[in-house]
Amino acid sequence: MKYEALTDLFLEMEKMHPNFYKSISKKSFWEMVNQLKTKWNKLNEIEQNYEMLKINALIKDLHSWPLITIKEDVSYPFKVKRFNEQYYITNINKNEIDKNLLYSKIVSINGCLIDDIEKRLLPIITAECTEGKYSRVCSYITYPILLKMIKISTQDEIKIKLQNNNKFFELSLNPSIWKNENSLLNEDNNSKYEFRTLDRYNYFKISSFTGLCPCLKSEEIFNFNSKVSKELCNGNPFLVDLRDNQGGTMYSWVFPQILETISKNNIFGFCLINNNTMSSSVLMATDLKDKGFILVGEDAGQPSSFYAMGKPQNLPYYTTKFGINFNVSKQLCKVETHNFTALNDSALKCDVKIKTTIDDIKNNKDPVLEYCIEQITKKQDLSLIK
Repeated sequence: MKYEALTDLFLEMEKMHPNFYKSISKKSFWEMVNQLKTKWNKLNEIEQNYEMLKINALIKDLHSWPLITIKEDVSYPFKVKRFNEQYYITNINKNEIDKNLLYSKIVSINGCLIDDIEKRLLPIITAECTEGKYSRVCSYITYPILLKMIKISTQDEIKIKLQNNNKFFELSLNPSIWKNENSLLNEDNNSKYEFRTLDRYNYFKISSFTGLCPCLKSEEIFNFNSKVSKELCNGNPFLVDLRDNQGGTMYSWVFPQILETISKNNIFGFCLINNNTMSSSVLMATDLKDKGFILVGEDAGQPSSFYAMGKPQNLPYYTTKFGINFNVSKQLCKVETHNFTALNDSALKCDVKIKTTIDDIKNNKDPVLEYCIEQITKKQDLSLIK
């Protein structure tokens, strides 16, 4: 990659973005870019990509990023989540890792402590706030090219040290192509949304908005809206679970009738969120909070307003010659709130903070959901006494 490709990349992103310098002055941004000019040709391709991501992270926009020029369709055979500032393996390829190592804490990779790995990754991750960066750290750890960028490894094979039940284990791992989700020890629920009616409350889990058609274009989603809206008329409290939902299609396009029913019937409820709640799901959580819902769990991964609605961009000349393409935000996304003031410079805050631990995951417990159900039960029992 030539230096002129780097400068052209950010000039093009600046033209398209509605507020490219919202988090850093134009002068400071280009000073950082210009500092790379003298040393650029001395860097190898991995180092150049690292510097490109580091510069891009300065704009603090989760929806704007350049695609790295080194393409790799492989990752290590495990998935990671962060609990209480530690990183744990929460799913594995059962064909490649001993199932007894599930839920192990990651101690180090190639002798580098996980805390140091986190510190090295954070500067190249683009997000509006630190909460949103932690989610990306979990995925970045599993990609060999990103570990090479932060100088944790020079080859694909890594030695990872794990702690499980007060015992330490070290194993060598190579990346692989995850083609078959059936190789996961814990099978992922492929349903992007589900609704359940229970005795005391209604429960709505939305795991992703990605790939969901707007209500008016999908008969299935239209019928789902109608069914749920009818069920909500039972007057029971409503739990909307948006944890680990990283967004996709605009939430209000997908479930408009359900949202309208909540407003018209003044339905009370709780919205469950965490650091992996981002994009469309942050907007939905903000909207629900404005409707009187209580946010429970951990702070979201983004502020209540952010820039988004971009599509991948190809620059024909530079894509062909240098392999550069990128995604860039096109507009500000926000919900008009009336009942509270949404902060635009920090993560959407929980009203009731409850941390989920790795032991909760191991034991199939859900303290966030349990809290919400307990509050509903207390409120309903108290109304019966009165």
